[in-house]
Amino acid sequence: MTGVCGRLSLGSVDQLAQRAASLRRVNTIRRAAAPALLVLSISLSACGGGSSDEDKIKSIVKDGNNDPTTVCDNASKALLKQLGGTDACKKAAKDDPGKDDPADVQSVKITGDKAVASVKLKAGPQTINFVKEDGDWKVSG
Repeated sequence: MTGVCGRLSLGSVDQLAQRAASLRRVNTIRRAAAPALLVLSISLSACGGGSSDEDKIKSIVKDGNNDPTTVCDNASKALLKQLGGTDACKKAAKDDPGKDDPADVQSVKITGDKAVASVKLKAGPQTINFVKEDGDWKVSG
């Protein structure tokens, strides 16, 4: 039996029916999977996929509390130059007598590509300046 324009045979009809059934199953799976994908998406963004600039700055400070040398890995080019390079910076960080005084971020104020984190130390309040370089926040002083 020939169908529309002589191109559709019974074999084609069977194939189309199978394809339609297959698409119905796929659409059912998609509808069932949509809520799970939404939950997965939200979970991934909560794990840092969608970190704000403020979160990134707080993370740099927190990492510096755990290992003061990580500040050198997150230092601006100008600051590293001022300190004599990454190796000199890391040596200074290891020898810093204040390394046992963890910084508690009280607030972060971001203005364009610059930011200031106000931190609380045992020694008193202090500010840490940041600058955005190549899309990443860096300690600038």
